[in-house]
Amino acid sequence: MFRSRRITGFLATSLLATSLAVAQQSEPQAGKKEVPAGAEVAVKASLASRPGALLEEVVTPSSAIGLGGPSDPMWTIRLRIDGTLETLHVSADGVILKRSRPVESKDLPSLVQSGVAKFSPKGAARMTKFETLGVVRYVELPSPQRRYVARVRHDESTVIVTVAADGTIVERQDATGPRKERKVDPKARAEDGPIPEQAARAVAAMRKVFPNMIFDLVEEVPYLDSSTQTLSMVWYEVEFWVEGVKHEFNATPDGVVIAFEKRIAAAELPASVSQALAQTVPHGTIEDVTLSETRAGPRVVALAEPAVVYEIEPKGDGDEVLDSIKLRIDGTVVQEPELPDWAKPRSKRGAH
Repeated sequence: MFRSRRITGFLATSLLATSLAVAQQSEPQAGKKEVPAGAEVAVKASLASRPGALLEEVVTPSSAIGLGGPSDPMWTIRLRIDGTLETLHVSADGVILKRSRPVESKDLPSLVQSGVAKFSPKGAARMTKFETLGVVRYVELPSPQRRYVARVRHDESTVIVTVAADGTIVERQDATGPRKERKVDPKARAEDGPIPEQAARAVAAMRKVFPNMIFDLVEEVPYLDSSTQTLSMVWYEVEFWVEGVKHEFNATPDGVVIAFEKRIAAAELPASVSQALAQTVPHGTIEDVTLSETRAGPRVVALAEPAVVYEIEPKGDGDEVLDSIKLRIDGTVVQEPELPDWAKPRSKRGAH
């Protein structure tokens, strides 16, 4: 069963779009060639993508793409190529997400020229080529990042100790209340709900972590490419039951669990963690342990083929301002995707 109501993926895209829009509006500073610390790889990738180009400007990002991880921050880089200024948006690890540059009629594919003639018969005030070369994906980490959160009782006091997998004490604090018991829902499923085919790998990956899970449903968290108006899945939020207790964690469409938490027995602790707990709380009694594991992080991943659109600003009569249109390379108009109801403007939402 699918349910699309999470706005997380769109929020990340909105942050990105805002950052890019602000960068595009600022005026280039001719001759400025300083490379800020942290932008070296992004600049190198940009210049490599356009042999012979000159570095015009590097804009320090005001915000990141909203997901964290090694792809943050997103750098805006301007190159000058044969007198034309091209703007690129590049991750810190050198993957080009988007680029744009003004074009003339002679630069347009024949089908786009036909589209311009149809939709902008008086000509175009401005034409811009937009290319999307990457997409946000969660990528499996070289090795999982694990932490163990143990509740340890000693004499009359109880402490919560967080320990890294190598035995490093991350945090120690006094417990502020009684141990929280897991709530068993009397209405919990007794057997799996229908598993959507598109989310099958995500559900299967989650089942490897929780072998006794009873599947309930998945929620879609998409990424919206504002240039090409296409949706792609970033992750599925998998909801399920284990012994009557509800859980929900995220997994990618290709079957990588992003992160999860689960209770484990004290006997399952690595020796380094057990030793660290014994030294931190001598003669303490471990009441419960939660394993917190992160397996994937967000990255900008290069597409096999770039998505290309041309934005046309039609000329009107006199000072008339007409809405711009976007055309694909086959001359068709770029349409907004059919969004889940929760993501639509209020004026376009269905009746409830």
